[in-house]
Amino acid sequence: RNIIILTDGAVGYPQDVIQTIEENNKQVRVFTLGIGYSVSTELVDGAARAGNGVAEYVLPGEDIQSKVIRQLNRCLDGIGQIKVD
Repeated sequence: RNIIILTDGAVGYPQDVIQTIEENNKQVRVFTLGIGYSVSTELVDGAARAGNGVAEYVLPGEDIQSKVIRQLNRCLDGIGQIKVD
């Protein structure tokens, strides 16, 4: 099972989300996409790391489509390497 998290803001309890992912990471892989300047990097990076997935970021003016497609391809290809830029 693969999950893609798209977020554009701060999250109240990122550690709770990350912990839940860690507890279930044998059943699921989590890929994240942080959008904009106000995104919680703790959540985006932590959730991807905990879920054996990949974190990506999109800043205003960047092409979101290519990054979403790349994350979808990672889900389909079974790639689980962590990449934090």
